[in-house]
Amino acid sequence: MTITIVAPACAFSGFGRTAIELFSRLSERGHTCKFKPVTVEEMLDGRKIDFPQVIKDAFVTKVEGIELVHTPLLWKHLPQTDSATIFTMYESTRIPKQYVDILNMYKNVVTPTKWNSEVFGDSGVTSGRYVANLGVDKETFGPPPVTGSNQSLCVFGSAAWLKPSQRRKNFVALMTAWRAAFPGIKDVRLHLKALPGDALPDFRDDRVVVDKSFMQPYQLANWYRGLSAFVSTSRCEGWNLMAHEAMACYVPVISHREGAHREILSHGGCFPCWAKMVPHSKTDADFGFDWEIDIDDLVDAMRFVHQDATEAKIRGKIAQERSRMFTWEKTIDRIEEVMNA
Repeated sequence: MTITIVAPACAFSGFGRTAIELFSRLSERGHTCKFKPVTVEEMLDGRKIDFPQVIKDAFVTKVEGIELVHTPLLWKHLPQTDSATIFTMYESTRIPKQYVDILNMYKNVVTPTKWNSEVFGDSGVTSGRYVANLGVDKETFGPPPVTGSNQSLCVFGSAAWLKPSQRRKNFVALMTAWRAAFPGIKDVRLHLKALPGDALPDFRDDRVVVDKSFMQPYQLANWYRGLSAFVSTSRCEGWNLMAHEAMACYVPVISHREGAHREILSHGGCFPCWAKMVPHSKTDADFGFDWEIDIDDLVDAMRFVHQDATEAKIRGKIAQERSRMFTWEKTIDRIEEVMNA
């Protein structure tokens, strides 16, 4: 069948990266894929980050065949055909009526987690609701090479594109916990992965390593493999792609288990922290709530990893096993099922 994917043409955003996977893997299944870019973003703080040429060659200005929209909810993208499917998500316990009304214009609404689907339903979405978990490229994100050396440092890492989501990613909580957990401790490091143009404070701590370069997936996988634990202080996620990628690289995750994390960060592959419910928006109560991670719990979890490297490695192995439950093959199976419904 002919499928037009309507999405941002952007190789460095979560939605853009997923759109690349959808195009590539649906094409591998024999579908004729077209791509209608909602935006084209190939410049990141003055650097050119190319979108795949094979997809640019398939750019169209009008939907052909089946319409599969993959855009952020807040973009308010309207369907162009009566049978359109939207694959989207959001990061709070409720969505306002203006977004519900747009989702109800679609024949099908697909989300990556059951939690997100339930939030949409409870908010008033009546279109057909389906769940298609996201995957990771298992050829790229996998175990580190076997070596005889032992890592002498305990390395924590966190990663995000901060420019569009500084408050939600909540690096402030991470830095507060880091300073409380390891004052003057020499054998710990904190690696922060951001993107060009992201604003980060001067931490004045030689143990904190900030990398704001753009990384290709294989480079990102190597970055994950250098961690003892991946820390996500995000208030909420519709999925949490980077935590999933870290898990696939045998890295345990420290975070809360609310929202979408209930489905991803479970089965023993993480160090769970408590979190309290807080208003998602300072100006619009109709967005409901998200979660603020408990600093004391976060401190305890980070100290545990530092003190027990063996347990951290055990949980990293469990995390990798959990990550294998979510594959792009299953994602595409589900998307095809929805489009054929």
